[in-house]
Amino acid sequence: MLIVFEGLDNCGKTTIVEMLKDYFVHVGKHAELENSL
Repeated sequence: MLIVFEGLDNCGKTTIVEMLKDYFVHVGKHAELENSL
């Protein structure tokens, strides 16, 4: 699964993605966070 967030700078995207990553890792799924494309 690929989730892409676009938006304004400093609006909390990284925080939301980190929370999602932590959740997926907690339930036993592999998750990676890439902060640039």
